[in-house]
Amino acid sequence: MFLILLFIPWLLFWAWILSHEKPLRYIGTRGVYLTLIGVPFMAEIFCLGVRDASSAMSSEAREFSLIVSTDTPKIIIVLRNLDRAVIFREPTSDTVAFVKWSDIRSLSRIGVHVD
Repeated sequence: MFLILLFIPWLLFWAWILSHEKPLRYIGTRGVYLTLIGVPFMAEIFCLGVRDASSAMSSEAREFSLIVSTDTPKIIIVLRNLDRAVIFREPTSDTVAFVKWSDIRSLSRIGVHVD
């Protein structure tokens, strides 16, 4: 909703700018569409990505046990499971790490025992 409220002044500003002949002639029709729609669309994508990253970084769910080639098991929270690697966050040290699949010996979900 907030981005929609920002989109209206953006359109009004550029409508005023493009009402003059010289800027309209300089950027052309494609430039007008790119300016009016493309920039707010990219800003919305950025804001949604920031919100998604913020929720992933503060999440305490989805805990896994990770054993790397030479280490003892670590408790981690998987952020992204990629084709060649895993991006995870360690809740104890609050750090983000990137480990290749070739370096991982074991990755298992920590289950919760319910009586």
